[in-house]
Amino acid sequence: MRIAIIEAAYYKEISAALHLGVINTLKEGYGIEASSITTYSVTGAYELPLVAKWALDAEKFDGIITLGCVIKGQTDHDAYINQSVFQHFTALALEYGTPIINGVLTTNSRDQAWARAGGNDSVERKSHKGEDCAHALMEMIQLKSKLAK
Repeated sequence: MRIAIIEAAYYKEISAALHLGVINTLKEGYGIEASSITTYSVTGAYELPLVAKWALDAEKFDGIITLGCVIKGQTDHDAYINQSVFQHFTALALEYGTPIINGVLTTNSRDQAWARAGGNDSVERKSHKGEDCAHALMEMIQLKSKLAK
């Protein structure tokens, strides 16, 4: 099994926490070897769908997890980014028949993002989207395998 993780470097520390959650869950929860996971980094969330398409075109991966963070600012810029990125993920998954798990956080503040990326010294953990993404990907890959029989 081959898995691609595509990670937006904007808000790097949050993306890194999400990435760690994905890796730990895949290794410890599902026995996925590090050699089966390839990580690609992009500048921001807007670049994620194109790299996901390139990964799908390469036909090397059973599934993709995308990670990043878009935090609400003073304008509606976040809404345009989120809507575009999410629509492209859906279109790519349907076109290629390969699961693309959306791990892009969309929050109103850094504290909200940290709470969803496992917490930190000043923010209590609410969830861990990285862990959730790893579980979702494995469930989708297993379901696809069952339906293909």
